[in-house]
Amino acid sequence: MTKINRGFTTRPTLTVTVRKPHSLTFRWTTSEFCSRIMLSMGGTSTRVFAGKAKSGTFTVDGLTPDTSYTAIGVFTREDTGGTSNSLPVNTSTKKIAARVKVNGVWKEAMPYVRVNGVWKEAIPHTRVNNEWKEGI
Repeated sequence: MTKINRGFTTRPTLTVTVRKPHSLTFRWTTSEFCSRIMLSMGGTSTRVFAGKAKSGTFTVDGLTPDTSYTAIGVFTREDTGGTSNSLPVNTSTKKIAARVKVNGVWKEAMPYVRVNGVWKEAIPHTRVNNEWKEGI
């Protein structure tokens, strides 16, 4: 009897590429075409991709600053409907970089710098033991 592989040839991968105070951006890759990705994170499961691709990125917004999360992707193979999980990804959101007082109320703020005429989000660095470290 021939066994038909309905899942993925290799385990799908999920990595964090960008960390911000209120969001995380993930990159994913699969061995076969994927039609759907459900992301389990922080006790909830959300569809983060629907289509047909072997790789891509997605961003999860509305997260709490300076908080640890474990994310697991459940990937659905496009042609067979079989599923496979990624390994768990342990990550965290960034701390709020600064606070400013606006009309007497303290608000979260992210510093920005102007580069070649375009405003870009700045990531603060601190020099510790003669090495530059990201964050405050």
